[in-house]
Amino acid sequence: MIIRKITVEFGCAEAGRQFEGENGTKLLRERGLKMPKMMKDMFRHLCETFNQDDHKTRQLETIGFLHAGLMMVLLRLDSPAGYVCRVSRSKSFSIATNIKEFGKTLPLISLTWKAKKIVENMISLIEQTNETDEDQLQRLQDVYDITPLSPRKRKKVDLPTCLDTPTKPSKRVKEIPHDLLGPPPPFNLLPSIVSCPDPQCEGENKVTAKFCSDCGKPLME
Repeated sequence: MIIRKITVEFGCAEAGRQFEGENGTKLLRERGLKMPKMMKDMFRHLCETFNQDDHKTRQLETIGFLHAGLMMVLLRLDSPAGYVCRVSRSKSFSIATNIKEFGKTLPLISLTWKAKKIVENMISLIEQTNETDEDQLQRLQDVYDITPLSPRKRKKVDLPTCLDTPTKPSKRVKEIPHDLLGPPPPFNLLPSIVSCPDPQCEGENKVTAKFCSDCGKPLME
């Protein structure tokens, strides 16, 4: 699942069918590799929407929900220093299976509400304009001016992209090029027709025949 507004993405979610424990293979892979990479890519895309402004980059963050059965964990990715991304995660919370234990579900609902507020704050941060009243007035006055305004120089932060996940080498046998194999060996086909041994008879017979169909002489002695 992708949390977005129109085309701008602010968070993601991954779900597993059942909870295999805190050290389950799927949970470790999603929590430690796949989801942080997705959140990092979303973070870089958000930075590009405001031209990688240093002030906004330090306030920006993306979120990620991780579900496994009835368990949920919230991941948050930010860059407070502007160069290295930081991933933090909440405790594991579970949905109660009995109505009498509904109180155990309240922390999960509260965590979901906080994540919603984070997304709302990030939307406001992205849509916030850096222009002052004087800049807007100047832009309106120069609406017919063909000379573009020189933007203010702001400190930018260029975050590196995520590295590609290494893939395991394929176990399939590679095909050898035909030019290295050389021409195929000759394939001798068995004769489908046997001629009569009598030179005066020109009869042609099947391989399984024992006598010539024209002269009646035996084909094999």
